Amino acid sequence: MARLGNVELAAITFTFPFPLLIGSVAFGIGAAVSSFVSRALGAGDQHIIKKITSDAIFLGVILALTISIIGVVTIDLVFKALGADQQTLLHIKSYMNIWYFNLPFIVIPMIGNNAIRAMGNTRFPAMVMAVAGLVNVILDPLLIFGYIGFPKLGLQGAAIATVISRIFTMVAALYVLHYKYKVLISPFARMKCVVNSWIDISKLALPAFLTNLVTPIAMAVITKMVANYGSDVVAGFGIGSKIESFLAILMIGLAASLGPFVGQNFGAGKFERIREALKIANTFPLIWGTLMFISMYFFADSLSTFFNDKDEVIQASRKYLLIVSFGLVGYGILQNAVAVFNVLGRPKVSLFVNITKMVLIYLPFAFLLKGDFKQEGIYVAVLLSHLITGVIIYILLMKEVRKCRRKTSQTS
Repeated sequence: MARLGNVELAAITFTFPFPLLIGSVAFGIGAAVSSFVSRALGAGDQHIIKKITSDAIFLGVILALTISIIGVVTIDLVFKALGADQQTLLHIKSYMNIWYFNLPFIVIPMIGNNAIRAMGNTRFPAMVMAVAGLVNVILDPLLIFGYIGFPKLGLQGAAIATVISRIFTMVAALYVLHYKYKVLISPFARMKCVVNSWIDISKLALPAFLTNLVTPIAMAVITKMVANYGSDVVAGFGIGSKIESFLAILMIGLAASLGPFVGQNFGAGKFERIREALKIANTFPLIWGTLMFISMYFFADSLSTFFNDKDEVIQASRKYLLIVSFGLVGYGILQNAVAVFNVLGRPKVSLFVNITKMVLIYLPFAFLLKGDFKQEGIYVAVLLSHLITGVIIYILLMKEVRKCRRKTSQTS
């Protein structure tokens, strides 16, 4: 995609917070679904599984359509506020007008896959997302650059490729939920019950949503700050962020599997298994983050060149990756802890820690350091926010583990 030019790459970078925002909406509802369904599975309550899964997907559809309409009519206002110039804004609009159409196809499978994982099937969601990613990778160059007879659509082609791949994930998730697990039931015949379900879901979903909302807010703030240093820096930041997101996939997948595992064992009263799982899960980010920091020292330039061959952009991307990559240690621990607290019905703990991360750690350090160190100071603030937050939530998580251990002693 970066081969289209720096302006197009900068345009895509400005849009980064919005997939994260929509992901936060789906994450919040999905976290509630995972909590209810995994605990119900452990307790053997099939009625709760059907009711929560169906009602959550219905809620997701309504929210996605509402956000789509609001998003389309506020494109100019929002992206001008983020610092996009007129030339960049033209490319942003060509992409986002199509991308907003995509929202139901993003939200529905994210919620559905959370339900599937909560029922113990972690392989299917991973397989579907891998195939969808492959479809996107294949369609991107065909629709962006017009290869082998396809129309050359630029950023619109990238958006269309995303829509097609997401439709695939939605159909796959709904098919498995309906035909394999038989958990989808019509919400229209029992609207009063649906509203009550939405209230229950919202009690867990809202704090989880607000927790995950910290990331797109932080990305929007960083993008706004970085935009002051020119389009090459924005482009390099965009490339670095993409690479960082790729490096974090394994940890996100681990956390996604950890939550349902903890929820099922919590519902079944097997607290010692929870403690052992957390010990293993929290060792992985330390190993992975260290390996990725070393890898970026040697390979950051090569990876960045794959996206863009301009020296200034490559150097900007390298600076971001060398500073931020070790923060994957704290990020991974945070993701594990968020998954566990959410599935145990305590999302407010995660919300408190993430607000602390944004308001008390990231923003003060960013404003303090950018004066002397420019964009590098902003990136150091990102690193510090990851690491400090990881330590804080690790301490809180260990307290939760001790509670589980006491429960084990009381039941033995």
